[in-house]
Amino acid sequence: ALNAYFREGRPDCVLKLWGDMQTAKIRPTLFTYSIVLRSLAQSSKPTAAPQAQGILERMLKSDLRPTANHYGAVMAAWSRSRDKNAPRKAHAVLQKLEEMYSLSNNNRDLRPTPAHYTAVITAW
Repeated sequence: ALNAYFREGRPDCVLKLWGDMQTAKIRPTLFTYSIVLRSLAQSSKPTAAPQAQGILERMLKSDLRPTANHYGAVMAAWSRSRDKNAPRKAHAVLQKLEEMYSLSNNNRDLRPTPAHYTAVITAW
């Protein structure tokens, strides 16, 4: 259902279902996180970027490891944010991705792409 709402361009429905999943204590998968973060990246709500950042931090504390796509969605959310600190926050996410890529012995799933750098530049 999350993916269907996302494909229909209904991020509010994705986020409501995400909230329902949390209330029901349904454990998210990497795919679930991806859809939620991508929905937040497309949202124009002022809380979207901080919420995406919080979800990424939650992932980092779990046994699920975010991929470059997850980091990219958070950077994209910051690039759309009107927060005056959004550029620095997007850059910090990029730095974390670069660090994780280096620590992973260059795992392809964590390799930064031009889109990651573009998101940070767009945030400025």
